[in-house]
Amino acid sequence: LGYSLKLAFTRQDSGAQGDISQFQALMTALAGMIGIGSITGVATAVAMGGLGAIFWMWIASLIGMALKFSEAILALKYRITDAKGEMSGGPMHYLEKGLKSKRLAVFFALAGTITALVTGNMVQANSIAAAVQGLVDPLWVGIGISIAAGLALFGGIKSIGKVAGWLVPLMALIYIT
Repeated sequence: LGYSLKLAFTRQDSGAQGDISQFQALMTALAGMIGIGSITGVATAVAMGGLGAIFWMWIASLIGMALKFSEAILALKYRITDAKGEMSGGPMHYLEKGLKSKRLAVFFALAGTITALVTGNMVQANSIAAAVQGLVDPLWVGIGISIAAGLALFGGIKSIGKVAGWLVPLMALIYIT
């Protein structure tokens, strides 16, 4: 654990491959796991399913951790350096190169895009708008979220890493308290 934490918070090798630090990579990965779903999802599961829902959340978490570990290893193994000189990896790369299935990689990319646009972003934006509905008009909440996300995303992975490195520890602190 100590060695893992040391690697997460320091850059051991100045010549290491990658566009962001280990800490920024960790925070970017955690960004998708800490958030609205962690708060509203758990509360909804317990409210609707009772305390037995916690057991099944533990089981789902164990399976999720194994999948996340496998995903990370495969993403590192099959990552490439693109034309801009930036690292590029993920499911599309290991499906195409590891399983040698370009169709599956394209399908995953399309399905991921649709899922991100429809379920992920809409559910989170709706939860945020509902939480502040009496204070701010939901339209302005949506516009604010869109602008903030656009600023982070259009700067590329380095911008995403910087935003995640600052925002995710703050999210974790708020979530814990």
